[in-house]
Amino acid sequence: MPRQKQWWFEMKNGRAFVMCSNSRLGEDAKPILQSNKMPYGAVKKLEVYKPSSSPADSGQSGKSEQNEDMIKIIFYEGNPKVLPTRNFLWQINDFCRNLRPSRESLYPTLDIVERFNSNIPGPSTEIDDDDSSPTGDDSATMSSSLDDEDLHTVTQDSIGDVQTDDSAISKKRRKLDNTINVPPLLNRNYSTSAQAAVPPSLSIQYKQEVQNAHLGHVKIYLKNLELGKQIRPVDKEFVAGLQTQMEKFPLDSTYQPLCVVTKTLPSPDMFKEENANGFKYGVIGGQHNFLATKALHDLYPERELYKSRWCSVYYGAISNEALLYLANTHNVIGRYRHEMTFKDKLQMCRLMMQEQTTSKDNAWKRKCSAILHEDMSGHFMRVLIHMAAQEETLYQSLMRVLSKYEKGELKDQALRKKERATGELDIKPYVFRPFLSLPASALSTLLTQLEKKEINLGTLQREGVILQKLQRVQRQMIFLLDARSWEELETKFPEHTTREVLFQYTKGLKGKEVSDSLRQFCRGLSKKAKLSTEEGTFLTEAPFQGVNRVVGFHLTMDVSNIKANSITELCGDFPGFQLTVLDLPKSWDEVSQDGFWATVIDINTKLELPSFTVAVLCKVAQQENVKKHLMRTDQFQEVETCYYHVADTKPEVGKLTESVFGIVIGHHGKTAVDRWASCQKRCNLILVNRGKTYKTEDGAEIDPGQKAMALYQELIRTYSAQQQWVLNACSRTGTGLLACMAESRNCVSVDRRADSKEHLQTRYNALGVLSKAKKAIQQPQPQPSVSESEDVWSFDSTFTDDELLSLSN
Repeated sequence: MPRQKQWWFEMKNGRAFVMCSNSRLGEDAKPILQSNKMPYGAVKKLEVYKPSSSPADSGQSGKSEQNEDMIKIIFYEGNPKVLPTRNFLWQINDFCRNLRPSRESLYPTLDIVERFNSNIPGPSTEIDDDDSSPTGDDSATMSSSLDDEDLHTVTQDSIGDVQTDDSAISKKRRKLDNTINVPPLLNRNYSTSAQAAVPPSLSIQYKQEVQNAHLGHVKIYLKNLELGKQIRPVDKEFVAGLQTQMEKFPLDSTYQPLCVVTKTLPSPDMFKEENANGFKYGVIGGQHNFLATKALHDLYPERELYKSRWCSVYYGAISNEALLYLANTHNVIGRYRHEMTFKDKLQMCRLMMQEQTTSKDNAWKRKCSAILHEDMSGHFMRVLIHMAAQEETLYQSLMRVLSKYEKGELKDQALRKKERATGELDIKPYVFRPFLSLPASALSTLLTQLEKKEINLGTLQREGVILQKLQRVQRQMIFLLDARSWEELETKFPEHTTREVLFQYTKGLKGKEVSDSLRQFCRGLSKKAKLSTEEGTFLTEAPFQGVNRVVGFHLTMDVSNIKANSITELCGDFPGFQLTVLDLPKSWDEVSQDGFWATVIDINTKLELPSFTVAVLCKVAQQENVKKHLMRTDQFQEVETCYYHVADTKPEVGKLTESVFGIVIGHHGKTAVDRWASCQKRCNLILVNRGKTYKTEDGAEIDPGQKAMALYQELIRTYSAQQQWVLNACSRTGTGLLACMAESRNCVSVDRRADSKEHLQTRYNALGVLSKAKKAIQQPQPQPSVSESEDVWSFDSTFTDDELLSLSN
């Protein structure tokens, strides 16, 4: 198997050079270069190319290699080279690590090119032939003579962080010939029309503005330099340490060039290397280097080494955001020496926020993201922006804590491995991540305790995680108990809303799932005290009783106002409505229907009922409209229609079309569908008698649309089981509830008409339901029978004629 060709970049005097190796790295970790011991020439820029597979290569096993993106390296001198990114050594130095593309990037090669071109001097830079840069004839000859086959391998044993993918190794080496297509970087048009319509991001705008303003790379005397706009405040302790280091190691080539902008240059066309010291410049990157050099110049004014510094010069007429972008880019390259801390970046974001024009302007957030080269949706920027936007008292408390951390003055503060190596203390932003969703008062309290050394940093982070979990428990309790706020629950249940009680429910939290223990806890609370509902009043003093100890409740209220928690506190252990029967009112419009189904679905969903069925009694002409409403909810796997015929229709309305009505059946969940499909008595037509009607004293019918009890019993027996719960909606005289009592189903009957409960109670008492239910409880009887011709039911036999006559008039 051929050995992979490894390559990387190294920086020297602000210029990048391509390096390669013809053997493994030695124990001293120094790369062995080519035979003349020199790297490639200085790199001018990078470009992206996408090779196209030739017909001859279509059958090769290395097909994936033929289609991978390549990087073309343009040198100041010598021929360009095309190299694969898969052989690039990411971990060999800090500069290479900074080029690693983000995980979310769809075009990693394009990411590398943009990062590289933004971190080196622009294409207009002229390279001087001095002793500090390894350029010249040797490097130019190597660049032009070195073939792609001459790049050899740095193996995996040498660099542990470099991961090799054997599947990506081609069986045939690539030949750099006419099969490589070379479009320019900006012409990678996967969709030309779409790209033309999308404006460039702020980061790209700033980068282009900076690149257009680049003038060159020259030496400038300190007398022509002064501090310009700074991205972070000066660290005096670092300046003192850097001054000592410069005095001990005085070579100018070991320090990063300063980043400066012109202040007195009238036009960029007037700038030339020979007259560069005739203008004034502001230092925006490398201010610590500048201040340390200036202090050494004051101590040793006769030394030529401290009179000037290499500088990357940019024209000063660029935007404030572009200046900050340039300063941060300069810091990214040199962060191995003095990286910007979380505190520095926080101060920069705070300054950008204070400079915004209006209080609702969020453009400063996007600008900060572009300047710092950070993803706007990433956790780092979310924490940074959240903390920068806090009110002044909390922000100042945070800054004091960060200052104490950088000095090692916090309680039980321990140094991390990187901090021990670099000597720079920088708090990690993930410490404050839990506080993104917490109120500011929580963070303020903990920061005060941290500042007073009452707690350590680890305690602050752990407490933030615990408070975050407690907040989730609070939200779940508000949802389960149907409360308006947590303060309402604290008022109603002061002993059950303490931290100690809630903490036991924080274990095992997964996403938005509600644990069974918390659900049972909330059910117990709802039984101890009633929670006020938004509308409606419960008028039931005692439940109706039926066969096998089932119970029934009647609520006088709008059906759209019933709540799962209200039913639970009224009925006890309430699992949800396995069957809902709606006698569709004539006055209901589209909104009323949608509101009712939303209520039913919400109740059963909150209680996690896996399957349920709904039945709508309506006219035949209304069936399609009802079916449309059910299907629009996207909650019913099957929606079917059937019919029922009222056989004893009065002669004056004896037309067939006036005696046949419609039923719409909706099934939610696989279990409900299976039970419906396997029903032995399933048919599309139910034959019933209208039975007795109930009248007022003046002879008017109480409910002209009253349905037969036999119809309700047929639906109840088919689509529910004994002891399950049924919702009977808009049945004015409570026929559905009475049918449920006979069929051993628990029932909640809801009707907003004030007289509905009175008529239901009259029927219930007249039929002797209560006394017969008690008798059935003491002496269980067989399944109740239903009369074929009369709208009555009994536990052991039909009612007498005297009982029936008492219900008339």
